[in-house]
Amino acid sequence: EDTDGDLTLDCNDACPNNPTKWADNGLCNSCQHNDEDLDGDGALDCPLFDECPNDPNKVTTGQCGCGNVEVDTDGDGTMDCVDGCPTYPRKADPGVCGCAFEDFDSDSDGTFDCVDECAEDPNKILEGVCGCGVVDVDTDGDGTFDCNDGCINDANKVAPGDCGCGEIEHDTDSDGTNDCHDGCVNDPSKTFPGQCGCGNLDTDTDGDGVADCADECPADPTRTSAGACGCGTSTVDSDADGTPDCADACPFDANKITTGLCGCGTADTDTDADGTPNCYDGCPADAGKTSPGQCGCGNLDTDNDSDGTANCNDGCPNDADKTSAGLCGCGIADNDSDSDGTVDCHDGCDADPNKITPGVCGCGTSDADSDADGVPDCNDACPNDANKFQIGVCGCGNPDVDADGDGFLACNDVCDNDANKQTVGICGCGVSDVDSDGDGT
Repeated sequence: EDTDGDLTLDCNDACPNNPTKWADNGLCNSCQHNDEDLDGDGALDCPLFDECPNDPNKVTTGQCGCGNVEVDTDGDGTMDCVDGCPTYPRKADPGVCGCAFEDFDSDSDGTFDCVDECAEDPNKILEGVCGCGVVDVDTDGDGTFDCNDGCINDANKVAPGDCGCGEIEHDTDSDGTNDCHDGCVNDPSKTFPGQCGCGNLDTDTDGDGVADCADECPADPTRTSAGACGCGTSTVDSDADGTPDCADACPFDANKITTGLCGCGTADTDTDADGTPNCYDGCPADAGKTSPGQCGCGNLDTDNDSDGTANCNDGCPNDADKTSAGLCGCGIADNDSDSDGTVDCHDGCDADPNKITPGVCGCGTSDADSDADGVPDCNDACPNDANKFQIGVCGCGNPDVDADGDGFLACNDVCDNDANKQTVGICGCGVSDVDSDGDGT
């Protein structure tokens, strides 16, 4: 019998119900699927190779199914066809907050941050009057929340004011100072009792620090009682010299009652009897001086060379140009004409900054020996030839040598190793130009 009419008897037909297959199950390993590629995508249409036999762009159903392109715009691993937020990689579903915002509850109060005005405060979702993080409570019940109330336990005040919380702001005597700070609440002219007490002015006419109410001499700033000299005159004897200050020109000097030349506190003594009291005499023991000057008391300020420096401080008292001997001594200037660091008096070449002695070549000429032949360049006609210091016949750089002893120096002898020739000739150096047979060759 040939059920599928493929000319292969069922007993020899691997797929008796499929007229296109009879030898075996084919590549698809199935009699139900033909080994064909109807969508031309390079994969056989059977499920083993192509889950989308009618979609040339896909061989698996993927997330979007056959006939739909697998696009992941936001690269979050969820294709746009099933992604509720295809352009936001952090969400695949809008959730409560929408695609642009995460459904996150920072303070774990059950309300997402996107709709929670106080996302960091688990006790509030609205800012209220006090703002996030602060409870809207009114402790003293005065209608003002504690966050805005400077006196949270005083229902009569919302700010401390001048007297502070719990104290009434009242000024009984209307002097501009509240009773809480007023030591004389019924005296508008005083805020503390002072020396005379509330109700009495603390006037101090003489400004001595004692109010008139307690001052026997209210017009005398030096006294508060009349004393022996009466108001306006003190009876104090500050220096205990027996003369009260009111009659003592030096009330603090027990040795003087008049100022004298030197003033109170200083004796008018003239030790050196020069007519100038010690208080004005810089040299009180030197009758010849009243100030130390340069040389000090007891020493004359003589200046032999009139250079402005006294002999006592002048290392060269007879040299007006020097006050110390320096390198060259008094009377000789420490000049360095060539600025070489050696003063002229010790410089054998004072106009040559490179030499301090004439040397072989003299001042102004270097004693350099460029070729190190022992002859300085100034006397060396060949300063760069260590073997010559005169030009000679061959000149600098060429030795005046006659290697072959023919009487011609090597510099002028082309055959300097051939004593018989000085030129190459026909046969060359070392070979005689002889024509033994006279044939011209």
